[in-house]
Amino acid sequence: MLLDAIQLRLEEQFDRQGISHNGLFIDFTFSPGKSVYELVVDLNAADREAMVDALAHNLAALRDSGITNAEYQALVEQYAANVQFDDIQFRWMWLKSGQRSVFQPFATEPDPT
Repeated sequence: MLLDAIQLRLEEQFDRQGISHNGLFIDFTFSPGKSVYELVVDLNAADREAMVDALAHNLAALRDSGITNAEYQALVEQYAANVQFDDIQFRWMWLKSGQRSVFQPFATEPDPT
């Protein structure tokens, strides 16, 4: 969620400041004894100076102040939508495969009394 918060903040601020970019990618990996974080911004050469300044400013603001409640709520809504979509996608794949038995826990059973 941390990396998503950084990406959300940067994309919003770049849009707000009118700084064009071709993509913003954040990822991490683990190596023995280290966590490696990667931030890649695909930008136009003409916007390089403004992009570097905005990037440094926004990363410092995140370091100093964290995210706002509105940004946090946007992330929660984004995750909720993804979880719901993933669940629907999972159910659809199983239905298409003909293995409907996986849905037995979701089915309502008749009352034995």
